[in-house]
Amino acid sequence: LLKKYARDGGVDYRGLKQDRAELAGYLDELAGVTEREFNSWVVPERLAYLINLHNAQVLLMVVDRYPVGSFRRVTGWWGGDPCEKPVVRLFGNTTTLNVIVHNMLRRHYAEPAVHFALCAAARGGPPLRPEPYLPERIYAQFADQGRVFLSTPPWNRVDVRRRRLHLSPLFRWYREDFVRRAGSLDAYVRIYLREDLAQAMRDRTFSVRFTSYDRGLNDVSSARR
Repeated sequence: LLKKYARDGGVDYRGLKQDRAELAGYLDELAGVTEREFNSWVVPERLAYLINLHNAQVLLMVVDRYPVGSFRRVTGWWGGDPCEKPVVRLFGNTTTLNVIVHNMLRRHYAEPAVHFALCAAARGGPPLRPEPYLPERIYAQFADQGRVFLSTPPWNRVDVRRRRLHLSPLFRWYREDFVRRAGSLDAYVRIYLREDLAQAMRDRTFSVRFTSYDRGLNDVSSARR
């Protein structure tokens, strides 16, 4: 489904809506995983499972309300935050997207690169890959996601002359995760920059300015063009 409908960092939701049953079937498969089975897996398997579960659920929520202008609207005008809606089936219970992100991924695995992988269904968010996350490749996929996202203006760019980093608000919202891993925000960002930019930042102080965040739906359907 991702290979078929994810492109240019966005999603052909109009097309995906035609394959809703297959997407829902995938979530049915993930719901069959028991907590005991999950706990027997190594970390890359757990990360891939949780990220794919999160992303597939986001896609299904959009598809079920499509056409819609943003992910925030998938619960309707009076439905509240969709990330707080108990719709994710996990270990025989129903939970929320926020529990997956904050109580599981962030709390137990301390891998800030997951923020480059989680689908926000927003134009301002990291791109959605046209493939699922796979345990044997997940860290390479994280690295590629980071490189792509940090080289995507206007959300992220480096102004070497003015010694300024222009970064997505994602780096402000989860700053503590990135700093915990690398010691500082600019040190973490350097990991994913082109070598010439990373070299230009070494031993120099760069200020940080956060850019805007476009919450509009990352829709690339033909009807939206």
